[in-house]
Amino acid sequence: MPVVLAEGRVRASQHGSDVVIETDFGLRVAYDLVYNVRVTIPGNYYQQLCGLCGNYNGNPKDDFQKPDGSQAGSSNEFGSSWEEAVPGSPCAPTCKPGGSCDTELECKPELQEKYEQQQFCGLLTSPTGPLAACHKLVDPQGPLKDCVFDLCVGGGNESILCSNVHAYVSACQAAGGHVEPWRTESFCRE
Repeated sequence: MPVVLAEGRVRASQHGSDVVIETDFGLRVAYDLVYNVRVTIPGNYYQQLCGLCGNYNGNPKDDFQKPDGSQAGSSNEFGSSWEEAVPGSPCAPTCKPGGSCDTELECKPELQEKYEQQQFCGLLTSPTGPLAACHKLVDPQGPLKDCVFDLCVGGGNESILCSNVHAYVSACQAAGGHVEPWRTESFCRE
């Protein structure tokens, strides 16, 4: 890295722990090669997009819009609605057109309560924790919910926890926030 493609219209580079792809029209995709993808687009695309990243109209409540214009009832239904069949691919569609996509995984209440505590995902929302200054820049409620879900599905795996916290830290820093040290000898030690 860096790599320049398409006569300079696409560039790929390493930025910290992220691989970053940028285009000449302002699209920027950063991927940490583990968990987190951030897509940034210029303002001239406002209200002109749709898809898995939402519709970029300033209203996050309608970002689960399916290709037919209706709102998805779950994240699985939303993701599946944008799925495209690829001829020859070993991956079969997860939902049939017009069928149910009700494959939501459940988290047992006792695990949800455990993973919401500060020694796990609760660090994200702690008003006195190292990420408190981020709360006014990046709402931690969505990342908290994602973190708890991921830990439930992943059996409490520490690397999943650390990837979730790191993703929130990256979003905070991208928004101009200051993050206090959050890794310790006993929490997400590198």
